[in-house]
Amino acid sequence: MSDKEYLQYFEILEITPNSSFSEVRNSYLHLTELYSNKSSALTSLMDTIFADKRKEILIQLKDAYTELKKYYSVETRVRLDRKKDPTSQKRIPEFEVFSGKALKLIREVMGIELEDAALATGIPHKHLKNIELEIYDSLPPPGYLKAYVKKYAEYLYLDKIKVTEDYMKRYQNRDKKQNQDTF
Repeated sequence: MSDKEYLQYFEILEITPNSSFSEVRNSYLHLTELYSNKSSALTSLMDTIFADKRKEILIQLKDAYTELKKYYSVETRVRLDRKKDPTSQKRIPEFEVFSGKALKLIREVMGIELEDAALATGIPHKHLKNIELEIYDSLPPPGYLKAYVKKYAEYLYLDKIKVTEDYMKRYQNRDKKQNQDTF
């Protein structure tokens, strides 16, 4: 799908093509609420906007959001950027061992804001930030942490198994290091 074809989705969500993913999401949520059955804003207009028309609008909103979510995915953005200027490819650094700092650097090189990564993955912003900064005391329990790191690696199009294993080893070794420091 070309950039021009995505314009219709931006129009449906009543935003501009240079909107951030968080603006796309906010507009989608706002318009969905506006056209839902629960909307008090449309109570007086219920007679003029038939239920079928509202359902159609809600379907269009969902389709637009789904397509724009794909549009904002890393893979699509990188591919589109390369089409515009093939010489401006950003080199993603390679790491033998993945750490929080490595994940942060990769995200930044890809031009992804932390807030947009949090919205796209469903991982709370504070946990992504703590994962990248390796603030272990503020991270969720290991089971959740492992799932978050795996999902984040998948979002960044990295080897999710390798990244998760590397990160969890660092997380588990922090206890050993802390115990050594106390003696």
